[in-house]
Amino acid sequence: MYNDLNPESWEENVDLTKHELIESIFNPKKNNHDQSFNEEDVDKELLYKDMYQVLDADSSQIAVIEDVKAGRNLVVEGPPGTGKSQTIVNVIAELLASGKSVLFVSEKMAALEVVKNRLDNVGLGKFVLELHSHKTKRKKLLKELQKALNVRAIDDININQILRKLEKLRHQLDEYAEIIHQPVYNVQMSPFDLYGMKEYAEDHFSKKR
Repeated sequence: MYNDLNPESWEENVDLTKHELIESIFNPKKNNHDQSFNEEDVDKELLYKDMYQVLDADSSQIAVIEDVKAGRNLVVEGPPGTGKSQTIVNVIAELLASGKSVLFVSEKMAALEVVKNRLDNVGLGKFVLELHSHKTKRKKLLKELQKALNVRAIDDININQILRKLEKLRHQLDEYAEIIHQPVYNVQMSPFDLYGMKEYAEDHFSKKR
């Protein structure tokens, strides 16, 4: 990446302004948000057998993961505690499962350590090659490479029954959510709305006492 910034390493007649990433910065119209994965489609379009997340993720985080898997360029923003490092770990797991490698770079050492610790906790730490600070020493690097090369392959786990159960449970939950939002009887209000009114009324009159 350092050499990429050196104009002397470019081929002749290279126009960086025509690069996709550069164009998207200076011309927002190049960013086609219509192609982004819609978090509302998580249950409709994704199957558990095609998902390799190792940490909990909500629909917005899953949408980010799917955009990364599709090769889209994106920026994820959020205050501390909103699950950014979890999403990074899930992205790494998903890409590893598809046979890809990941370069994770951070300005802050703490961010690197958080992600590495999370990967260690889910058993993926052995696939990480740390190349920062004192860990760039040759002896340490060779040791890490040896450890990764000696990882034993495990037999395929038969999880078809678990996957079928998860798909069945998801279908039941989706069906329940659809039912409670359907207007019923002559009041033409959903059970969800009616229960909300009940809770509001109980809260209102409890404060009047």
